[in-house]
Amino acid sequence: MTDLSTIRVIPFYGKGEEWPTWSEKFLAKARRYGFKDVLLGKVRIPKTDEDYEMDSEEGKKLTIAADMNELAYTELILSIDDKTSNGKVAFNLVKGSKNKDYADGNANMAWERLRNKFEPQSAPSLVKMEKQFRQCALKKGQDPDVWITELEDYRMKLDELGSSISENQFILHILNNMTADYDLQLAMMEKRINDKMNPLTVDEIRDDLNLRFERLNEKINDNENEDNQDVAFFAGQFKGKCRNCGVIGHKARDCKNKFCQNGGQNGGNQHSFQGNSNQGAYCTYCCQSGHRKGNCFKLKNKSGNRNNCTSNYDNQEKMFLIPTICHNCSNL
Repeated sequence: MTDLSTIRVIPFYGKGEEWPTWSEKFLAKARRYGFKDVLLGKVRIPKTDEDYEMDSEEGKKLTIAADMNELAYTELILSIDDKTSNGKVAFNLVKGSKNKDYADGNANMAWERLRNKFEPQSAPSLVKMEKQFRQCALKKGQDPDVWITELEDYRMKLDELGSSISENQFILHILNNMTADYDLQLAMMEKRINDKMNPLTVDEIRDDLNLRFERLNEKINDNENEDNQDVAFFAGQFKGKCRNCGVIGHKARDCKNKFCQNGGQNGGNQHSFQGNSNQGAYCTYCCQSGHRKGNCFKLKNKSGNRNNCTSNYDNQEKMFLIPTICHNCSNL
């Protein structure tokens, strides 16, 4: 009998995307513990009430097969995590291998039921798998090693379904589905297609793309560090506007473009336009360079004229609306 305390299971949660990896691991474990042939149906499993000569050569084989079937079924049923709905479905598939002929379960039947669920062999499955392979392209920022591994998994499944993809077709699919970040590598690889002296291989493509991917990540990290440094530098700056030159980021006392007078000396008339204080300045009112809107003569003249007109109008209004008597001529 099998000692259950020594069994270490490989958990399976009943998800389709987990099946390729889990099934491969489980088959490796089955090979290691000697029940792979029973699991794959290569060895006949005796029925529960079957009578046979245990001392005979055939009887010894059937006894070993019965023990391996018990171990295989135990491994399967303990590996299924039935806490989720997907896990419960997988658990019931394994449990369904129990019947009147195999009261303790048939490991080969349980394995085939799992395969039919998660690894279908029908024509619609082939069409679906073929479409998934054709639509599988490298995404922006995706690791090319992960992408090529995914393509190889599709290729293996298609081969199991009877639709094989040649090495040349596989390489062409990779080259036709890369992003613009790998244009230089693509140009170099295209020259080696069908080159009998130096043929292009999938492993070489993988290595070249991985090297390019690492360099791209280094550039992204460097740019992020520079941005962080700029943010940190700006965080310590004065966030107001300079009263002297109007530029945000420093105070007037620290301004490098202080208005100069008398040969470039500081001080004097702060509204002077001499020197290089207004170099690069642009007035948004008169659309002329060399000064800013706050110092625009046209704007000041216009404001001055408007004030003068208002003052004159008020004086004229007072002259006409307020009657006065002339003491000399007694006229209004």
